[in-house]
Amino acid sequence: MKTRRANPIIYYEGTNITKNLEKEIKSFSFTDVASGSSDTIQLKVHDITKKWLTDWAPKKGDVITAAIEVENWNGEGDNRTFNCGQFIVDRPRYRGRPIELSLNAAALPNNTSFTTTEKSRTWNKATLEKIAQKISAENNLNLVFDSSLNPKIEYVEQSEVSDKVFLNDLCTRYGVVMKIYKEKIVLYNEKEYEEKSTATTIDESELEDWDLDPNLTDSGYDGVTITYFDPTTEERKKYTFTIPGEEGKKILKVNDLVFSLSEAETKAKAALRSKNKSEIILKGKLSGGTFLIAGSTVDITGFGEYSGKYYIDRITHTVKPYKMGLEMHKVLEGY
Repeated sequence: MKTRRANPIIYYEGTNITKNLEKEIKSFSFTDVASGSSDTIQLKVHDITKKWLTDWAPKKGDVITAAIEVENWNGEGDNRTFNCGQFIVDRPRYRGRPIELSLNAAALPNNTSFTTTEKSRTWNKATLEKIAQKISAENNLNLVFDSSLNPKIEYVEQSEVSDKVFLNDLCTRYGVVMKIYKEKIVLYNEKEYEEKSTATTIDESELEDWDLDPNLTDSGYDGVTITYFDPTTEERKKYTFTIPGEEGKKILKVNDLVFSLSEAETKAKAALRSKNKSEIILKGKLSGGTFLIAGSTVDITGFGEYSGKYYIDRITHTVKPYKMGLEMHKVLEGY
């Protein structure tokens, strides 16, 4: 039987340098995140000839396209290519001796104004999707809006922050998550993704170096109360939500700028989910594969009362040897 292999495929500024790296590469990793930050890669190479210090020295804005190619993975003839995406060189780091380069790159858009240019402006009577559409168009990015939740926002201020920071923060406050992927802004409802069918089942016996860390203090809330000022009646009001089936003994307190009852409900539930999804976090390593992506769900068994359906927040694919490092939270139910 043929030996199974996993190797990175690297294009640097459009040129396939995979063959050049065969004897130099030390390790390759790809981190796929569900939301909140950009996907990243890290390439470590031996630089005995010093070419990465001279002719091949990385320059600002250089583009890397990467993939992971597996051969005979689950049997002879099982050959597949997992596309990691396109990345902008972030920070090269050299060490010696022996001379080694650690090259980091992030899946950021080529148009850096989205991530770096600070802006100040106000938005009135616009939906989240409309705001995202305008920001996408201004930065020459495509928008994928995959959420049935599209709150109407009466007023919000962008104050001396980049479009990336502003839009990500705005999404978080309303229960939508953002990811930058292949020159696209992708917005989706994490709750709706948690409800999707699971991709596979993973047992405790399959995980290496796993870590289960239940948060019993600042999490596990039964409900939430948001206090807000109603501009119509000029009164301070409260909205309380309790998870169905819970007693309501542990209530999260939230203060925010709210203009309607529906907005209060949306923001309150978003804040509650943000807190409670940190209650049960499971991390572990799994034999490498191309069948899982961040944002998908899996069934976890063998963990007793902590078994169940989990949402993948982050996957790090590391080659040589090929392993997947998973970071997951237990799916929230009832809200």
